[in-house]
Amino acid sequence: MYFLRDFARGFLATAIAILFANVATLFALGHAWVAAVLSLMSLIPLSWALHEYLEYRENKNRSFNVNSVARQIIIALYGVSIACWVFDITTTFYAIDVLGVAVEMNPLGWPFGALGALVFYLPAFVFTYWLLCKTRQNYALLAAVLVVALTLYVGFMNLNAGFHNLGLYIVYSEPHPVTTYISMVLLAIVANAVHAVVFAKTVKFNQGQLKPSRSTIALILSIIALIAVSIQPIASLIMTNSEIRGKPSFELSDLYVTYTYTYVEIRNNGTADAQDVTVTIYFLKPSEPNSTYRPFEWATIERIPEIRTSGIGIISIPVGYYQMEATYPEVNPTDYEVHVDAFCFYKQEEVHATFHLEHLRTLP
Repeated sequence: MYFLRDFARGFLATAIAILFANVATLFALGHAWVAAVLSLMSLIPLSWALHEYLEYRENKNRSFNVNSVARQIIIALYGVSIACWVFDITTTFYAIDVLGVAVEMNPLGWPFGALGALVFYLPAFVFTYWLLCKTRQNYALLAAVLVVALTLYVGFMNLNAGFHNLGLYIVYSEPHPVTTYISMVLLAIVANAVHAVVFAKTVKFNQGQLKPSRSTIALILSIIALIAVSIQPIASLIMTNSEIRGKPSFELSDLYVTYTYTYVEIRNNGTADAQDVTVTIYFLKPSEPNSTYRPFEWATIERIPEIRTSGIGIISIPVGYYQMEATYPEVNPTDYEVHVDAFCFYKQEEVHATFHLEHLRTLP
């Protein structure tokens, strides 16, 4: 239980820091309404942070063990990393599914690529817990520090990706009607009011203990009902916004070379169907020694009539590793590079994506 509390403290502190950074950035760049909504929502984690601080002041004169404090810090740092991951997932959803201006770089695609970091975080946390609680060796604490350092590095990459997605929102988002912002502010105020009542009922400030009662349970159920009621209008707002501003977004989901042909698969990760997609493919021969010139040996332009949202377009090119080996026997087919351009018009706006593979994948 104490581990969960330390984890929550790290998550809470990082969430507040990220919220404040977003509020300052959005307000400075003219998105005052969104900054106001985030400011109101930040009051919820701030109230719990204040509670933790008051509890710390009451207990700061108590004696403590260095190893125990070190364990608490290590677990709290996992909360820091998970908060960065949640920030990345939230902003990625908006950039891909709402704005339609980004693609998931993970080979698994979206949304399965979002689980990539979690696949690392969970085993790392379990291993750290085993080191700190189940192992009594002297090296256990040092090993846990090394694991959490790697976890913080992954968390930093999630944080960097999240701020990149925030930049996409700032660049590509369009203003909503004022009534939409007013509704979001009112919803945030209601959420804060309900939280304030629950917080006052469940937290005893002089001892920092939880005292649930029937009224507390009723209030918690009211919060669940409030969230359930608000899901539909918020989802409608997001989908309406997506239909207004969304557009196609291309991803090279697969490319491999067989004996007689090359298979290319283009996925539409955007929020609108793509019509008359032009795909240009270049096969680049490895450069000669002491030369940077990269001539293309084969090039082709193909057209896909339509790629629906979340759908794929398939191209088969009559260039296989048989032609490559016959033309340049001394060059391994896997050493060729491929450059792929996908292009279409959507509402008189150009949608363009470029992909480059440094090595080919061959299949029998």
